Amino acid sequence: MSGSGDWVLNQGHVVRLFRRGQEESLNDPRWDITGLGVIGGDPVIAGTGGEVGAQLFLKKESADATPLLLTWQGQQWETFGSTSEKLADPQPLELEIRRALRLGSTSDSRLWAAFSYRHQFHEYSSSGRLLTEIIVEGGEVREVEDAEARRQQAAQTEAELAKEGIRSRVVEVTAKPVGIAVSEGRDGRMYFLVHGGSGTAGSQISLERFDPARVILERVSLPIPAPGRGSMASGSDGLYIAPFQPKNGLWRIPWEDLDAAEWEPVQGVEIGISDPSKLEGVWREKGGRGLVRFAKDKVITWEDGRLTVRGLVSLEGREALLRRSGFGESWKVALRTGGLRIERDGTGREYTRLAEIPKSVSLDPAPLGKAKELAPERVAAIRADLEQRVRRAAEARKKTDLNDWRLAVADNLRYLGELTAEIGWIDARRFGVQASSQAATLAQDGSDVLLMLAALPFLEKDLKPVPDGAPVYSGFYDALQVALGGKQRYGTQIVPDRAGEPVVLPIESRAQVDPIRKKIGLEPLADFLALTSRSLFQGKTIRIAEGEVVEAPKAAAAPAGAAAVNSR
Repeated sequence: MSGSGDWVLNQGHVVRLFRRGQEESLNDPRWDITGLGVIGGDPVIAGTGGEVGAQLFLKKESADATPLLLTWQGQQWETFGSTSEKLADPQPLELEIRRALRLGSTSDSRLWAAFSYRHQFHEYSSSGRLLTEIIVEGGEVREVEDAEARRQQAAQTEAELAKEGIRSRVVEVTAKPVGIAVSEGRDGRMYFLVHGGSGTAGSQISLERFDPARVILERVSLPIPAPGRGSMASGSDGLYIAPFQPKNGLWRIPWEDLDAAEWEPVQGVEIGISDPSKLEGVWREKGGRGLVRFAKDKVITWEDGRLTVRGLVSLEGREALLRRSGFGESWKVALRTGGLRIERDGTGREYTRLAEIPKSVSLDPAPLGKAKELAPERVAAIRADLEQRVRRAAEARKKTDLNDWRLAVADNLRYLGELTAEIGWIDARRFGVQASSQAATLAQDGSDVLLMLAALPFLEKDLKPVPDGAPVYSGFYDALQVALGGKQRYGTQIVPDRAGEPVVLPIESRAQVDPIRKKIGLEPLADFLALTSRSLFQGKTIRIAEGEVVEAPKAAAAPAGAAAVNSR
């Protein structure tokens, strides 16, 4: 029943919906319904079998997308949010195991699902976005002790039916049952009724609860027989458990008893959450020196002596989408008892949380020296050095073998770091716009984020307002934002995509990019791209990236196009 008093009834293959006391006609979803919930007064169902028939009532997302949950949308059943997956020729038994869920709604219109044959729980928003994913001991399907006997019995039954001319497939589930029911407690925790559990016999059940504030799953054994299939509801005085067979009794557990129970943390649990604030802080790799820092919308790593910043684009359950230099990366991130597990590039790593933030993963701008006055001879020598270094790096960049370019960039960055630590940033007042622009180019080529952060205020003052400096400033600003895992503002950063074709990395606002460029004296983006196409990409059309990330090329791309083109 919903908070407004509407209610739904599960009759196996049929769902009945009553609004304001009147029954509303629903199409047959053609599912064997295993779970039922209510979100915003609309029913949400889980089920097995009949997948092809169910598609008749769906707006297909793709030819092979199979829904996990359906919701009633006034005239037809539709996939609930993003709860669909691809299954290659799913068999009935596979559907029974993968799709059998028990559902429970919350007071604030969220939906929880407990898997019947996997030790796994999902939390969804009212729109169907995965918020929390809890997996215990890998969440694998496990077989019952008499699995082989059940298979033989199923085969025998099919054969007997075949003798009578009846073509049938008898599905006998051989997986161990896990989830029985789910309900929200009056304390805001979620309670899951499960078969077995630590310290319990197979015929007994356990109660597990998830505390979202502490992000922990706990368990207590219940001294009552397993009800097989059943339901659970939260009342003002306790938690009620009702087996489907009335002869097995009705059970009430007072809230006071639950509060006083000796709850034990569930071992071997991984919890993926959509709230990045629960991950904030610094985590050190176990047995290694690697550091990972989650900070608002960024993920900062220190690995092999290198600082890397990624933007955190989305976090759904254990699935994290990150943006590194404009390209997309997929991580699996899950909290575990006493730590964090991150899986990327096919490798899983364990981390423990640190109490303080080490300097190596801070984003404090690099320290600059005091901007003291210099003799004219020293100023002239620095100008000459900068011009020579920029020219040498540009010539090396044109070669097929980029090793000379990398060596030049590394040497230029060393030179610039030592120089600015001594005399401060190469500002326009002391050295002129050209020298300041050349210093910015060296810093940008070297991708030293901390030095670029330190230089940015000087470039905003010296280059942004100046016609000859604005193109350099815009490229520098965009390159820094991309290096920080963000989006660019002016559209200057262009790279080869997965197919090797040039693409403009994600932009803050497509609609505003031309007005923003015009404000600092730059030509429209289309004109800039036309020039860049001719000068760097042999006249190829340069597309502008859609979405939050660009798919990375299979091999490391050459840096051509990664820096801004001075169109003036």
